[in-house]
Amino acid sequence: MSWEFLRDLGLVIFGAGAIVAFGLSRILLRQLGLANAAFMATIGDAMMLGGACLAVTAMSIGYLVLWAKP
Repeated sequence: MSWEFLRDLGLVIFGAGAIVAFGLSRILLRQLGLANAAFMATIGDAMMLGGACLAVTAMSIGYLVLWAKP
């Protein structure tokens, strides 16, 4: 796998997590109740953190590999 693909995948996961955390949890609050909406927001937060970590790690390693080439 290329590092650019992993970076892009991390950014997509981060964006999807933001949609789940801020968008769907607000919409589902009316229909599912506070506990389930808070659970969905927690899942969205975890997706955002995981996606950001993946994107930053892939960017860092990709740049280091690029600099290491002669």
